[in-house]
Amino acid sequence: MTKASMLRRLKLESATFDTIRQAVARAETKTTGEIALAVTAESARYSVYELMVALCVGVFAFAVMLPFSGGIQQMLDKILWGAADWYLPAFFGISCFGITALLFFVANVPAIDRLIIPASVRRYTVYNRALRHFVESGVYATENRSGILIFVSYMEREVRILADTGISAKIAPELWNLIAQDLADLALPMPPVPLFGRWNDAVSFWRSIFPPRSDPRIIPTSCPMVWLFWMTRI
Repeated sequence: MTKASMLRRLKLESATFDTIRQAVARAETKTTGEIALAVTAESARYSVYELMVALCVGVFAFAVMLPFSGGIQQMLDKILWGAADWYLPAFFGISCFGITALLFFVANVPAIDRLIIPASVRRYTVYNRALRHFVESGVYATENRSGILIFVSYMEREVRILADTGISAKIAPELWNLIAQDLADLALPMPPVPLFGRWNDAVSFWRSIFPPRSDPRIIPTSCPMVWLFWMTRI
């Protein structure tokens, strides 16, 4: 999936994505903390679940066709003018393989994926992917341990907010849960900024805890970070 197709799936225009970058940049000028926003199409490939469902449907189709073997054999005799003995098992094999392959590709549709993959698996996968990105992106390596990662996973329709120890000790988890819920409700598909209702309240509160630097000679440790990334399916 390309960046352009990813933006289309999120119903997010390139200009709006740039506006999100600018909003994160403005928020970071009000505090010494670090805000990182990451948006991904999905947190994992889930191919095992998709293939398992497709195989189950293929086996079910075989079981349904089996009692009609006589009628299928007569149909093949009429169409092929005396079908050989191996035509019937070949018909079963090709039909079941085709149904399995079709269902495997259909299962890649996000709405179908959400029906196939258990909710607990989706939540666990998104959380692990957010933790991994928190470390890989270096959000944790900030002054005063005040970094925050807002991780949005489109297919799972999940939002995770990870706060470093410096800020998680000052802000109650309930506030982050409310922010994450607002973003999940409004940002999938994502609207123009402001991304969610309590964003300004959170930034203001964050500013009171980690105020901006008063010394202009001190340079921030890093620039505003916004990621848009995707996974390539096998």
